[in-house]
Order: sequence, then structure tokens, then C-alpha cells
Amino acid sequence: MIRVLLCDDQPIVTEGIQVILRQASDLEVVGIANDGAEAVEWVARLHPDVVLMDLRMPVMNGIQATQQIRQQHPDTRVLVLTTYDEDEWVFDAIRAGASGYLLKDAPREQIIAAIRGTAAGVTHVDPKVAGKLFTYIAQPGQQSAPPTSFAVDPNPREREILGLLAEGLSNAEIADRLFLVQGHHSKLHQQPLHKTGCNRPHPGRDPGVTVWIGEAAGLAPASLQKPRPWSACSRIDVTMQTDIRVPRSSYKTEWWLILAILAGGTLLRLWALGDKGLGYDEAATALMARASLGEILTFHWNAGFEHPPLWQWTMHLWSTLFGQSEFSLRLLPALMGALSIALTWAWLRALWPHQTALRLSAAGLVAISPVLVYYSQEARMYAIVLALALCSLWGAALLVHRPRARTAMAFVVANWLMTGFHYYAILLIGVEGLFFLLLALWQRKGWRPPVLWIGCTVVSLVPIALWMAFAPGFRATIGVIGGDVGGGAGLSALQFFDGLWRDLSFGGIRWQPPSAALGYLLLAPALLGMVVLIIQDWRSKAATPWSWLITLIVVAPLVISVTLFRMLAARYVLFIMPALYTLVAAAVVWLWRRHWVIGVIALAFPLAAAAIGLTYYFGPYLKSEYREMTQFLRQERSPDDAVMLYAPRQHLLAKYYLPADWTYATAPQITLPPYWPVTAPHVVPEEMDGQIQDLLAAHPALWLIVTAQDEVDPGEFVPKYLTAVSFKDDCWAWLDVQLCHFVSPQHAQLDSPVQQDILFNDEFRLEQSAAALIGDAAIGRRYMLVELDWLAEKKPSADYRVTLRLLDPAGQVVAQRDDFPIGPLLPPTTWNEGDAKPGYMALPLPGGLPAGEYRLVAGVYDPNSGAELGDAVEIGKFRWE
Repeated sequence: MIRVLLCDDQPIVTEGIQVILRQASDLEVVGIANDGAEAVEWVARLHPDVVLMDLRMPVMNGIQATQQIRQQHPDTRVLVLTTYDEDEWVFDAIRAGASGYLLKDAPREQIIAAIRGTAAGVTHVDPKVAGKLFTYIAQPGQQSAPPTSFAVDPNPREREILGLLAEGLSNAEIADRLFLVQGHHSKLHQQPLHKTGCNRPHPGRDPGVTVWIGEAAGLAPASLQKPRPWSACSRIDVTMQTDIRVPRSSYKTEWWLILAILAGGTLLRLWALGDKGLGYDEAATALMARASLGEILTFHWNAGFEHPPLWQWTMHLWSTLFGQSEFSLRLLPALMGALSIALTWAWLRALWPHQTALRLSAAGLVAISPVLVYYSQEARMYAIVLALALCSLWGAALLVHRPRARTAMAFVVANWLMTGFHYYAILLIGVEGLFFLLLALWQRKGWRPPVLWIGCTVVSLVPIALWMAFAPGFRATIGVIGGDVGGGAGLSALQFFDGLWRDLSFGGIRWQPPSAALGYLLLAPALLGMVVLIIQDWRSKAATPWSWLITLIVVAPLVISVTLFRMLAARYVLFIMPALYTLVAAAVVWLWRRHWVIGVIALAFPLAAAAIGLTYYFGPYLKSEYREMTQFLRQERSPDDAVMLYAPRQHLLAKYYLPADWTYATAPQITLPPYWPVTAPHVVPEEMDGQIQDLLAAHPALWLIVTAQDEVDPGEFVPKYLTAVSFKDDCWAWLDVQLCHFVSPQHAQLDSPVQQDILFNDEFRLEQSAAALIGDAAIGRRYMLVELDWLAEKKPSADYRVTLRLLDPAGQVVAQRDDFPIGPLLPPTTWNEGDAKPGYMALPLPGGLPAGEYRLVAGVYDPNSGAELGDAVEIGKFRWE
């Protein structure tokens, strides 16, 4: 059995050759290398009999690889299989030690026969190039001395190439410096050499050419490096031939496509950027940014559940420059969100330089991701953290390819910045460190690269480790989180994963519709893409299995979240999204290559989830309607009215939207800090009732802003007490916030009391009533205030309700309100015999009442049966003009 190693950077070529070789029972493909460096590595591991070698490949070309293989493993023969029949390729391949030279358009029988002959020690040369060898042997070329001047003056670009060459840069360094990626045509390298008059001497025979080209390119002799073992002519040729494969037109097309994707994603993130009101956390960002840098540092150092201060410092400077409108507050995250699209493309380009369709597809999915658009329009840190995470991953890729000091520093700095914004960036650094460790075990290339990789990972964690070790706020945070390990507010692992996946795939939004389940459309292609990439790396024996990194980025944070920290929100692991979309893109591209119809069907899955998610986000979804509530309050409130914040930690929203000169009462009564959020204790009724009475005595009305009342008042004592001791005009709701208006009895001018003395069900008596028509012409609202005085003849047997109705001249009900006699705090069943209690009710009047005489009546009914207890009682009459 002849063991064959395939080396070609085009998967379609290696797949085709495998099909051909399967026809020969004596040939076995033992491995696939994507470039010359991998070929050298796999020959050392697999010891094949024949290496079928392409010539022009990235990282290391076939000539260099052939030379190393023949030097290190003389028993392994190399058969060149290429499309190039130029003299220099043929001669250099044979000089490097190739046992044969075959063109890719050779018939399959000839390829099989050439492999068998090469394994047997027979040299096989394609007939199309055999003539060149005879000519070369008959007229051997003579080594030319370096010319003294250019035959034709090089242009600036050509002079730049020659100058970099003379500086002693390696192949990869020259390509990097000139941004030579796949997509450049191979003929580019010939022009500068032609103008030098260089005849492309054999490597190592004419080192003086390097110095001469440097001088001719305008470089001072002192700047020239010691020449490499090969000549300048050969080195330029190798550089250009190594890193280039796809036509230049394809390279330009990819640039135009990524620019189009970037433009579309940017517009999507800027679309309606200031239309939605701020949420609580965004208001916290705005107000905290008004503090000084020192105040911000002090607060974050001491406060629990606060991240390091870099985000607030950034927003402090941003707000100073651009103000604090909703648009400007969100503009920086929107721009960072758009940058993440380009960074995703650049990162994947560093991982798989030949997978154009994969990186463009992944960048496109990132551009339309609902969750990434959502957090790009949040005045919070997460879009910046994602951009820094991609910088970190890009740096990790470069660190693997070219482990240099400046690359290592860039990687470390990106991680320092990332952890300075958010604690949970540690998860990503941990994933990178785990990948470095696995890669070191996989490659076994010595101790230097792994030491550098792991060292950079450790150094990346030093600043955040010091912060966590000494910051009192973090110690308080970790105490709470540590006590919840494996818990998660009673959620099962499946329930938590369901919510987390919907947040990540459909959009991390607070009020999700049932259609959020469509986020599961991403799950199947993501799993398929994971399998595709892993198998691809395994089959090709990739020197760097990047599929492992992509898989770890997605799986590790999800597993940690589900098993340990179920209190994590989707935004804490947002950095997994580019990797997740990469898996989806890999599945789509793989299926597309099988058949375009299957590819279209696969692509429809993520597009459907994105379209529905974005439609909901830009449509009915609201972050908060605090803005609308405060606009209403500013219009309705009289200057003397009091304003009470029911959940004081919401005071940042009030301070952002309401005038700065307003003062607020709080429930419970606490001192509000100027910038920071506050965690208030629960309401104590024995303390709260006195404060409410004082407010009602000092102000004609009280506006109660109700948000998250369970946070401080699980029993809802405050609104119930206000209903019992004041006239509850009305309550208005805006999504997550409610505004209630209570009129003070001490300031209401009621008509003279009317004696009623009516007994209901032999249990409680209405002794007297009073009413007054109250209105404010400025705001156009009117309502009836009614006081009903009750006496319990004996303990009531049911929680009866009072119905207050306004009847028009025809006896039709035009307004109605039902409530407990004295509010829900003291329903009738809590009364005792002999209790005398006043009840306050307000009846809003509808607009557009026609002129006429109206009657106000009150009745009592049993809510369990709906039966009325006696006839309705007339409270008063008034004439509407």
C-alpha cells in the first residue's frame, strides 16, 4: 500500500484527487495539508511514501516545503502537481528535491501512474515541461552579476516592494506590510524584478543582489539587513507566489461586498436611534456620566454589582463632547456595533483566509442580528465589549500565526480594555486560554509559542484580578453570586437555557412575544456548522484547528451559564454571537455547495429569525415609556402638587426626563443620591402613613409614580393607603410605569354635607355624603370628588363594593367608578362593630358632555353575587352648561 499525503490549499482540488485515488486499491490518502508548513508537519507525523505537492500556497509554498521535506525525511518522495509550467517553477521544484513534476490537467490514469512510479523511485515529468528540462540541460543558464542601474525606472509601488525586500522582511512580513492577501495576480511580482534586470538567480548563489536592490530602491546602506540565504530576486518571487491565489477582481469584489454589508448594518443600527425612551439602565448611564471621574471611580470601587469604571469614564467624556440626548447617548454603542461587523470579517479572514463565502456570510448575519442591533441601540457597555472581544479574538489569531511582541501586546491591551468595561469578559479570556492549551498539545511545536500564549492570557487577567481582590464592591457582589451557584431564582436548567437562547437568537429584549421561539431556527444550522468545521479541520489535519476555538466560544459560556450561574443575562455572554453566526454561516455555505436550493433553504432559517426579531424590535417593542409618562406629568401637574417616587431606584429616569428643579418624596423615605442608583429598604407602614399625611396636608394633590412596586412594597401599602385617605382621581399606565393622581381632602372645598342615614344589609350605614365638582380649565380635565361617611352597625359579612355613577337627564350612566368603601387597605370584612370611617372617591367626567342636569348616585353591591343591597342613593345634582 502506497501512503499518499495531499498538499493543496484548494479543498475542491484535494476532494477531486481523493476521488481519483480511490480507484486505485494500492493507494491510500493518509492526510491533507492546506499549505507547505502543514505538509512539513504532517510528513513528520505520518511518514507518507509520496507527497502530492502544489506549488503556490499560503504560509509556505511548495518549493520551500519540498526542500524541507527532502532534507528532513529523505525516504519521502515529493511529486509536484500544479498548474504552472513556467521555467522557474519547474527548475526550482527539481532543485528543491522533487521526484517528479505533473500538471493538474493530466489524465487521472497518468496521475495514478506517476504516484506509483514516484513511490518506486522513478522520476516522472509531464511531457509538456520535459522539453524545458532538455533545453535547460543543453544550454545551462549563467549566473548574472547584479546590474548597476534599473533598466526601467520602477514606479513608487514597485520601489516600495524592493525597499521592503532589502530591509530583510520575510515572505509573510512583506505580504502583511503591503496588504497582499488572496486576490492578487501572480504576474505582479515580475515587473519590479524585470526593471532591476535581475535574472532570478538560484537561492543562495548571489546574496549581493539584496544589497544592490536596497541601494537602487533609495535605501541608505545602514538600513539594510543582512541578506537571507536566498537572493532578493528569489525572495520577492516566493513572497508574491505564496500568499496569492484568487484573481484580483475577486479580491475587489469581496471588499465591495463587505463595505455594502457594513453600510447596511450601520444604517440599521442608526435607524430610529433616538425614537424609543430610555430604560432604567440607560438613564443610570446618563446621570452617572454627569459625575466627575473621581466620583465615578469611588462609586464603582465601593458599590456592589457595578463593573469597573471604564464604561462610565468613557460616557463622561462622550457626554461632555456630544451631550446627553437619547440619540447621542446611543450613538457610541451604535458605532461600536457597526464596527463589530467589520471586526467579525477581519477575524474570520485571519482564521480562514480562503473561506471568502464563510466570512462574508457570517458578517452579514452579524449585521442583521436582532440581539446585536438591540444592544447597539442601548446606552450601555455591551456593544463596546463585543467590539473589544472581537479585537481580542483577532489578536489571538495573529498571536498563533505570528507570535511577536507587538502582537502579544495588542492582544493583552484588548483584554485589559475589555475587562475594564465588564467583569464577564473573563469568560472569553478563559476560553482563549483553554484553546491555547489545546493547540499546544495538538501542534507540539516546542515550548516557546505555548509559553507566549499562556503568558499573554495570564497577563491579560492581572488588572481585573487586582480590582477584584481589593474592591469592596466586588467582594459584596461575589458573595451574592457565590451563594447562587447552580441556583437561578428557581429556574430549571432547561427553562434558563430556553430564555437565554431566545434572548441571544431573537433579541435580548424585556417583553418578548411568543414569536421569540423562532430563535430556535438558528439551533439546527449552528449544530450542523459546528460538525462541518470540526470534520473539515480533522480531515485536513489542520495545523491550527480553528473550529475548536469557535466551538469553545459558543459552548463553554452557555454550559457555564446553565450549570453554574443561571442569574446571568444574555448580554453578559454577548461575545458568543459572532462565533454562533459563524457556525450558522458554515452550515449554509456547506449546504449551498451541495446544491444551491438546499443552501437557500438553510439561509432562510437565520433570515426568518432576524426579520421577525427586527420587525418586532423596530415595531411594537418599547424599552420603557417613562418618557411618555413624564411628558404627561409635566402637562398635568400643578406647581404646588407633590411627586412621590414609589420605587426610588427609578429616580434616575425621573431626573433625566423631569425638570431639574423638581423635588421628590420617596416611598420609603430615603435620601436620593445625585447620580447613583439606590437600593431602598421595604416600606414600613407605621412610618409611611405619617409621611403621606404630611404631604397631603402640605400639597393639594399627590402624583405617585409607580414602577416595580414589589421591589420596596410587596403589600402595596402606599397606593392602598392613599386610596383610603384621599380622593383617588385616576391612574394611567405606560407599559412598565404607572402614574396615579390623589387629591388631598384637606385642600378640597366640598359642598355642605348631606345627611343620608341609610342602612345596607343591616350591617353598615351611610351616615352622610358631600360632593364637589373640581376642574382645571388649563388641562381640560374635570372630576367629581365625593366623601361618604360610613358606620359599621355590626361586622360586615362580605367585602362589599360601592358604585358611584353619573346619570344624564335621560337616566343613562355616563361615568362610573367602583371601589371598596374606604379602599382596598381596609375592606369591609376588616371592620369591627362601631367603626366609623370616611371614604373618598373621585369620579372623572368624560369630555364633551352635553348641557343639562346630571345626577350623582351611589349604591352598594356584593361582588360575589353581583346583587345590589337596596336602591341607589342620590348624592347630589349639578347642571352642566
